[in-house]
Amino acid sequence: MSAELKILAVNAVFLGYAYAWAYPRLPRKTAVSIMWRDGVLMCAALMIGAYLFARTDPDFNLIIATTNWLIFQVITYAIMQTPLFAWFAHKHRDIF
Repeated sequence: MSAELKILAVNAVFLGYAYAWAYPRLPRKTAVSIMWRDGVLMCAALMIGAYLFARTDPDFNLIIATTNWLIFQVITYAIMQTPLFAWFAHKHRDIF
C-alpha cells in the first residue's frame, strides 16, 4: 500500500466514525459541538500520520504539488470532510 493510500485510509476511518456513528448520536447537533469534536478527531488522525511517517518523511504527491505528510493529510482530510459535512448539515437542518 502506498503512503498516500495509508493517509487516505486513516482519514476515511476517522471521518467514517465521525459521520456514521459519533455525530448522529449527539443529543444536540450544533456546528460548534461538531467542530470541537472534529478538531479532536483530526488531531488523532494527525497523530497516527505522525507515527507512520514522521521519521521517514516521504514525499506525498498532491495533483498540483509534492508535499510532506502533514500538509497532505490536512488538505486531504479537509477535502474528504467537506461533502460529508454538507450532507450532514443538510440532513440535520437545525445545526446552524
